[in-house]
Amino acid sequence: GKTLHIRALLTLAACTAQTKETVVTPTQTASAIPSPMPPTVKPGEFSASIPAIRSNRYSRQNSQLIPLDPASQQALPDYAPISLDLWYTYAFSPDQQTLAVVGFNSDEPPRGGRLHLIHLKNWEEQAYDLGLDAYVSTMAFSPDGAQLAVAYDDGRGASRVLLFDLAQAAIGSQNSADFVIHNMKFTTDGRGLMLYGAKDENDGNEATPYPPIVTLLNSRDLSVRWTTDLKNVRQGIVPKDENSNKPVDPFQPDQAIYLYPALVFAPDQDILYVLHADEDQLTTVDFETRKVSTVEIRPQLSWVEQLLSLTAGVAHAKVAEGTDKRAVVSPDGQFLYVVGQRSDLIQDEHGEWQIMTNPLGLQIIRAADGSRVGHYDTPATNLSISPDGRYLYLKNWSDGPDSARTEVFDAAINEIVASLDNVWLLPTRRVNGASILASSILISKIGQYGQDEYRNTLIEPQGLSVVAEWNDPDNLTWLTTP
Repeated sequence: GKTLHIRALLTLAACTAQTKETVVTPTQTASAIPSPMPPTVKPGEFSASIPAIRSNRYSRQNSQLIPLDPASQQALPDYAPISLDLWYTYAFSPDQQTLAVVGFNSDEPPRGGRLHLIHLKNWEEQAYDLGLDAYVSTMAFSPDGAQLAVAYDDGRGASRVLLFDLAQAAIGSQNSADFVIHNMKFTTDGRGLMLYGAKDENDGNEATPYPPIVTLLNSRDLSVRWTTDLKNVRQGIVPKDENSNKPVDPFQPDQAIYLYPALVFAPDQDILYVLHADEDQLTTVDFETRKVSTVEIRPQLSWVEQLLSLTAGVAHAKVAEGTDKRAVVSPDGQFLYVVGQRSDLIQDEHGEWQIMTNPLGLQIIRAADGSRVGHYDTPATNLSISPDGRYLYLKNWSDGPDSARTEVFDAAINEIVASLDNVWLLPTRRVNGASILASSILISKIGQYGQDEYRNTLIEPQGLSVVAEWNDPDNLTWLTTP
């Protein structure tokens, strides 16, 4: 009876087409990237310039937002630089036409809280004093671009949120959170504000064993609609022995581990994906239905494998000294791309503690069910995605000079199509909205303190031709969109 029934099912499954996890192998097919004629760009043309923030790492002078001319590698002379504070947080409006920047200087007393709204088509600036005197952790525009939500430090280990009305040029609602806000986004209808964060309490320890918190606010008055703890997600510096009551010093070996999960909001849904740092698990927070679900990340299974897995158990790997994951989501919201690294603490033959880092490779995960549909063995510990979702830029940094590297992964064919040394590529945009890749890496000159330089590189996404490459004593921050 029962044995015969299972045997019949297995026979049926053997005749069924099976789709399993794809293990992607590296290739040398750089020609897979189309190489059209580069666009015609006139030197000094404002529309072809790139918004960038220039700062000097050896002085306390304010940073400056400039329209960088790729032809001359300098700020365009006819457009005044916009002075910013030493530390800053920025966000683009949904139409990419307005850039919002709020700065902060950690002087005594601290000063800052000035909001700069820059209209990129004509480089016009409107500035407003928010009177925060506090560091801004994150900002988000409403879907219609009419409101800007600003989350900032309240000085007591938590955050406050304010809404700035762009039409009225005034601060609207404000409210406090009892946790530090790390990520924030408006709901798709603009009526809610989704928050993710964690408490910054330690009860005398330097470790933070508290679970992250998600909260949904009403975007009109910032009242709380819904909030819950993510009890099965661990983030921050946590005790290695969670059953011990002894104080934990994270700077001492073998006492604590750091865990940083990857976080990404879905592009067109009110959903937050949390990829656990210490386990292969995906937690999905649905703010619309106000539900939280967690699934194991497993290779995509065939029908027969799903049948046999009904009685299988789950094996949990031992947690390493620390794990950091990064993720991006495809523009259609179907796939999550995840990279990261694990750090293991070991003792050498002399009894000295050494940190060994191990990249986790690239995982391609179906967002709907947590199925891992692809894996690529790469040293990348960071990644970006092109605006159209076609290419992933897989980045890693090893010890030694000229050690930055970017691999270009074609998500349409699941292949590495190019590998570029000495660049840490970020997708950014020209003022006219055209995509361009930019890199800025520090070149250390040993024995010449204060003489370090940055190597800057601009590359066309199609064909990967170098537009410009130069060294500069000042640091350039390239502005990217989520």
